[in-house]
Parts: sequence; C-alpha cells; structure tokens
Amino acid sequence: MEGREVVLYEDGREPQTVTLVRARDILIRDAQGLYRRVDAQDLALPELPPESGYGALPVSTFTLAPQASGTGVLSYLTRSVSWTPRYTLTVGDSGAQLSALADITNGTELAYEVGETELLAGDVNLNNDGRMYRTEAMYDTVATSAPASAGNIVQQESLNGIYRYALDQTFSLPASSTVTLPFMTPKVQEFEGYVGLNRGFSESGDEGVLERYYRFKSDRALPGGGVTVREQGRVTGQTRISETAPGRPVDFSLGRDPEVSYVRSVKTVSRTARSAVFEVTYLLKNSKKQPVRAEIKETVYNDRAQVKGEGVTQNGNQVSFEVTLPAGGEVTRTFTVTIPQQ
Repeated sequence: MEGREVVLYEDGREPQTVTLVRARDILIRDAQGLYRRVDAQDLALPELPPESGYGALPVSTFTLAPQASGTGVLSYLTRSVSWTPRYTLTVGDSGAQLSALADITNGTELAYEVGETELLAGDVNLNNDGRMYRTEAMYDTVATSAPASAGNIVQQESLNGIYRYALDQTFSLPASSTVTLPFMTPKVQEFEGYVGLNRGFSESGDEGVLERYYRFKSDRALPGGGVTVREQGRVTGQTRISETAPGRPVDFSLGRDPEVSYVRSVKTVSRTARSAVFEVTYLLKNSKKQPVRAEIKETVYNDRAQVKGEGVTQNGNQVSFEVTLPAGGEVTRTFTVTIPQQ
C-alpha cells in the first residue's frame, strides 16, 4: 500500500485523503505535504490489508536457569533474507557467453556480518500455518562478528535435487539492502537463435508474427532466475528460466519478431461421422536481410489424431516442422490432420 492514497479518520476532524509513505511505522503525507505518523486503526484502506502488517516486532525472551553456563543456539526460518541468481546472456558474432551474479537481499531492519553462508536453490516447499509455499531460492546463513569481506561462491554436491553453493568468507549484509556477488560463468554449448510459433490446432485460419527464441545448453546446473539478453551491447529482452540440470536445453522466448510473419489457412477436406480431415497450409515470410531458421509447433487436442506431410513430424499430439527462410523470401508447408470423431 506504500505510495497509495488512503483515508485518515481522526477525532474532531473531517476524513481526509492522505498518502501512505511507509507502512512499518505508519508514516503518512497529508494534503499540505507534511509528514507525520498516525495509528494504523485510523486508516481506511481501499483493499483488505495483510493479517500481519502492523504493530511492533515480536520479541522472544529466553531465561537460563540460575547459575547455568554454556552457549546456546537460536535457529529460525525467515523469508526476509533471500537470494536469487541473475544471469546475463551476451550474444555476439562468435557465439554466446553466460555469466551470473547472486543477489542476496536483506529485507529486515537489522544489519548482518555474515560468516559461513550456503545458498540453496531448487524446488523447496515451506510449510506455514498448514499452507505450502514454493520458493525458487533459499538462504542459510550463520551470523558472526568477523570483519566484512567477500569471496567466491563454490558449488557443492546437490542435496536430493536441491542445488547448494557455499560462500565461506564473511561479508556485510546491510539492513534493507541487496548485496550482489559474483556467482558463476557457465560454459554455453549448442547456442542457437531462431524464430518460432507454439500454438494449438484450430479449424480456422489466422495470421500473425513469430516469436524470437533462444536455445542453449550449460555445462553446469543453473538455478532458476532472471535472464537479461544483450546483443551488440544492447539489451534485447529479459525473461526467467527455471532450474536446469547440466546438459539440458534452456529454451525461451523474448517476444514478437515483426520481420517474420505467417499466414495459416485451413481447408476441410472431408467430414464424416467417423472422422474429419483438414489440410493446414503455412505461408512463412521473412523480411530480414539474412536467412532465419523457424520452428512451428501445433498441439492437436486428440490423442488419436494422425498427421501427414512432407517434412512434418508427429510426437504424440504435437505436430512440428522446421524450415530455413531465405533472406527476403518465403516458404510454404502443408500437412493434413485426421481427427477421429468417435
């Protein structure tokens, strides 16, 4: 709700519209531009507020028995300290390079001098009040009073499908901040850029443009995170990838490519009580000054459908074909789809 308008009700005054500047201490700015703190119960909000968003921080007190000695360890799970990888895929004439940073975010009001650190990534399910939460990245740390520094993040053995990375040097994690550390530089293999279309089968024709796709493999496991693609020094798109094992393809789209278009026409060849036969024709046009490879995929929502066509393959209920479009040229592909009616 920070930065949004709310209504303030105060005794002896008319209700007034104010802006909630900071939620943790209910700091508002009134119509005169003045800042002050108010009580949370005096605010009327345009939508349902969170169950736990007001009031003081919870405090727990632990009392040792008289004359007891020794050390204690307090362990707890917090969602206020987290991390996520951030990738940059740099594409050039000689291929592509992938680099990654680790963004470690401290959402608390406390600063940490962090000692041994282990970063966990993967499908980690957390239980909270009977509800399951899925997190793409977890952060496990031991706080110390050692001087701050930073070192390399080293990959460890996986933990039953959870990726583990160790940072054994201390560093500072200021309050309400994000610390970015060098993460890894995986080796990119089998990189390719292409255009594509992934859609479901329809008895009606249509037209449009294809999507820009990139595909590559990495020699290292990749935790899920955001990816920024740079070509010739320019940012050409951003997306997210899920965790990927070494040697598995990473395939993603960066949006529409208006220079490569398609016209899809459908002709009903026959229709009986037992089956319907359709002829699907794609006309692909490339207005670029260089050739481009295109991949077309259609999903036929019938497990017994049969597809026939030169250069067209069928894998289960998915139909696909690949073509290379010449610079400033066009290519036509036709296939038939037989769909049982019973």
